[in-house]
Amino acid sequence: MYASPSRIAGRRALAGLFAAAMVVGGGSALSMSAANAQENPLGQITGSIGATQFAQECVALDAGLYQTAYSETENAVFVTRSVGRPPVTESTLTKVDADSLEVLDSVDPAVNDEASGARTAVYGVAVDDANGLVWTTNTRDNTVAVYDAKTLDLVKQFDAGLVDHARDVAVDPETGKAYVSAPTTDSGVIYEFDGTDLDAEPTVIELPELANTVSLDLDPATGALYTVDLGGPHAAKVDTRNDNEVTTYNLGDSVEAASGVTIDTENGNIWAIDQTTGSAVVVNEESGEVVENFETGEGALNAKYDDASGLVYVSNRTANNITVYDATTFEQVGDLPAGPNAELGQTPNHVSVDGKGNAFSVNKFAPEEGEGAGKNQLCRITPDGGPLGSVTGSLDELTGSLEGISEQAPAEDAPAEDAPAA
Repeated sequence: MYASPSRIAGRRALAGLFAAAMVVGGGSALSMSAANAQENPLGQITGSIGATQFAQECVALDAGLYQTAYSETENAVFVTRSVGRPPVTESTLTKVDADSLEVLDSVDPAVNDEASGARTAVYGVAVDDANGLVWTTNTRDNTVAVYDAKTLDLVKQFDAGLVDHARDVAVDPETGKAYVSAPTTDSGVIYEFDGTDLDAEPTVIELPELANTVSLDLDPATGALYTVDLGGPHAAKVDTRNDNEVTTYNLGDSVEAASGVTIDTENGNIWAIDQTTGSAVVVNEESGEVVENFETGEGALNAKYDDASGLVYVSNRTANNITVYDATTFEQVGDLPAGPNAELGQTPNHVSVDGKGNAFSVNKFAPEEGEGAGKNQLCRITPDGGPLGSVTGSLDELTGSLEGISEQAPAEDAPAEDAPAA
């Protein structure tokens, strides 16, 4: 499950190369159309562990990134950003071209308090391609909002206080229903919204054996919705196309605070990620048996299965890496930074996939000075992208230095990601 000493040495050498090059030569310069993007992308970096190789191309966006979601119709990645604790005055929904990583458009949520300048900030995000909608959670305001995927116009702002600490949102592409988790409630609930009737009140789905609900993942083929319990060793499946029938799974004593979940649709396994123990627990959804239990990384926060590659990506926020696993063998095949400057700490927050073999990650590390100051990174990760340790461009083209760049502690502005009470 873990790398050999020779692989570790190779990764450390590669990490040093990342850290030494804030801007890597060879990444094509992108023409950014929005103010919150850096003129020059952070470039292309590659690395691997074992036989699987990964290429990462990263671009800098203003700090405060949370989640991403891919739209096949728009061929775009939607990125949420919110900064600080209330009143949150900086928040952005950004639309990025999935191929070039060029910023196509962005919108700032509306101000909801003129005195403080607080906005209805966006955190979680999901795309409904069938109806051309982007759903976002407004965690601080305990509600959700819906935007037009093409124009980023606000389609619907639901009333504040509707969903307690709204965290994740997932959309069923067949029914258009959107599901929102609530991690700070006294009992497990998920809110179901009708994407075809945005004036309708949401339905509350009760999960009586869970203390709360955190991450969500949905199987688009069946409509089955998966979540985990931050307050106990539980995962759950909601059969949304069968009267919301709930199945609960016991994850065992090693689970203290599960926050991430994803469904391996090929093998029928639910992956639950525990941010306290840094472990991954895999349970079979048919038998309910735990089939694997291993450490993935300190502060393991979120996970995402990619059916195009058969890989599971886990963002380990405190360990500052993204670990990648073969979903069938559970072998670790990748140990990746969430952007340049791996030695300074990356605090990866979230990973999504496009169904074509690409993954998109965001981190919350932002240098105070130097190239990329005040920026987080959005990275596209592609398996089998190049040889181990290769860098696009020659070493003579590497620019940037570590001088003037100071390490920042993990951000304390993330109600949906950072705090154990998320």
